[in-house]
Amino acid sequence: MIRNSRSAILMSTCLITLFSGCGQLSLNTVPTETVIRDWMGRFLIEPQEIRGEYQNLDVDCLLFAYHSEAKSADDFWKTLDLQVKTENWEKTDIDGPNSEYRRYFAKGETHADRPDMTAFESFEVTRVFLHEATMTAVIGMVQADASSGPKNFEETGEGKWSRSAFWPRFEKLVSKISELSN
Repeated sequence: MIRNSRSAILMSTCLITLFSGCGQLSLNTVPTETVIRDWMGRFLIEPQEIRGEYQNLDVDCLLFAYHSEAKSADDFWKTLDLQVKTENWEKTDIDGPNSEYRRYFAKGETHADRPDMTAFESFEVTRVFLHEATMTAVIGMVQADASSGPKNFEETGEGKWSRSAFWPRFEKLVSKISELSN
């Protein structure tokens, strides 16, 4: 039994090593408009030209941008705050030009957004940047699970990963949009 388990582990390791160089097992992709609308529809305020930028298939995360047809930046933020509040998102106080929204689901808590995840705690963080001159919004979202708590988002594996691998992508896209508009 142990010999078969070792063989299976060795074979899996060899296959992963073999195919990882070929891009076959890449966990990075670009989300489609359908995926964005399904996951993050509440963060879309009169959207036009939705562009997926990054999605990781191992860590639940999305990065995308879109043009908003909202009449003004104030209208954009007011509408966004109202839409996300109905889905248990709470706005946080962070420094800088971004707004951040978080929500938390306790183990066993059910919600339409997570019908099959009641065995885990769930932490979700979404950052929103709006370039007011062009009404271009950049949205980044990371979701983390924890089987035992209490923890916060930053203490989860996904939270640690996002600090070095995801939020820098978000900031880079914000910078790119800001530079193109100047």
